[in-house]
Amino acid sequence: MRQQTILTKHKPNFVRTNFIFSKLATNQNFVGNGCNSIIFINSGAAAVQISGVTLTTNQSLSFNGNSGDQDYTIYKVLFTTAGVRDLNIIQKYNTYE
Repeated sequence: MRQQTILTKHKPNFVRTNFIFSKLATNQNFVGNGCNSIIFINSGAAAVQISGVTLTTNQSLSFNGNSGDQDYTIYKVLFTTAGVRDLNIIQKYNTYE
């Protein structure tokens, strides 16, 4: 006898949202790790490039996904001028339950 598995799609009862806050002060790669959205905020005096996009003091850069999207981008963080280095990163993760 042949068995068949039927997969059904169902809508989640609700979406649980979690935020991860990080700080960087050195040149490095930063991975999205499956977040739904990510915000980079330059709170320092030194300019910083996020994968080639320059942020000066108090500027931000954000990427927002649609429902169900996950970001696994490797962002290259490079501080380009002298001064205090302070990059804040906020990642939003959605869990469907």
